[in-house]
Formats: sequence, C-alpha cells, structure tokens
Amino acid sequence: MIVGCPKEVKNNENRVGLTPGGVWALSQAGHTVLIENSAGAGSHFSDDEYRGKGAEVVDSASEVWTRSEMVVKVKEPLPSEYGFFRDDLVLFAYQDPVYYEEGILHYAVANMPGAYPRTSTLALTNVTLKYVLDLANKGVVQAAKDDHALRLGINTWHGRLTYAGVAESQGLPWQDIPELA
Repeated sequence: MIVGCPKEVKNNENRVGLTPGGVWALSQAGHTVLIENSAGAGSHFSDDEYRGKGAEVVDSASEVWTRSEMVVKVKEPLPSEYGFFRDDLVLFAYQDPVYYEEGILHYAVANMPGAYPRTSTLALTNVTLKYVLDLANKGVVQAAKDDHALRLGINTWHGRLTYAGVAESQGLPWQDIPELA
C-alpha cells in the first residue's frame, strides 16, 4: 500500500501523522511511504530523518493525496483538502477531543498538543501506529473485521455516514457497513 502523510493545514497544528519510526515500521512491512516536504518540521522531525527511514519526501500535499492509497493525518481534513477525497482513499485522522470512558467525560484542550508538538506526536503515534499498520497490511475490510475498536472508528464508508453519533450531530441519516457485519 502507498501511505501518505501531508503537512497539517490547520492553524497552529504542528504535529504530524507519522514519525520517522512509523515510516520505518511501514517500510519494513513492504509499504511505500510518502511524506510532504517539511511535514514533520513543527514536531522537529527533518526530511532527512524521514528519508533515512525509507520515506519518499515529495514537494506538495497534492502529490501526497493523489499518489496515496491511505492518508494519515493528525486532524480532520479542512475544506481546502476536501477536493482530494476519492472513493478508493483510506483516510486515517482524528476528530473529537471529547469522549466518555468508564462513565467519565474527558475533554482534551485543543491547544495543549500544539504547545508540545513533538511530545504529543510521539504519544499519539505510539498508540495509533498499530491501526495504520493493520489497515496497510490487511486492507480496511479485514482490519475492521479483526479489530472491533478499529471498526468503531470508521465514520464514513463509500460516501455514507456509518457512525450514528456523527450523523446525528449533523442531522443526517446513517447506515451500518454491511461488508463488515
């Protein structure tokens, strides 16, 4: 699989979706990894570090989005990125800083990760690299069938909203993913 990581476009977002260590893990598993030039600069990862771990550093976000089969981002796409969406693209991104766990409401203050981009990038990617590798190695359908937590993170499928909470928050209909049942 070709896995791409563009530079984040959200204001003051200095984290990056893949670290050089994540590139190495994906490369060792046989995948091609594209990193946009300077994508890791805000987290103090140089293009040379990415190249040294097997990435191809490309000049533009457009090239990352166009050539990649899966795009890994820290934040949800912004309107300037919507034009890159296509039916065969897997998008791995993070959205909601508010969640419940063990009956407790948790809220992640949006500017805290931005204040410490390298540390928060390392923390985030240490937890999520497993999912990126599973998606790249197995494809979406098999990875989601094998891992219920990953399945619950799929919000859209072939142009349909598949997560009730997202659909309800937007006043839109949703439907389950029959391929994953």
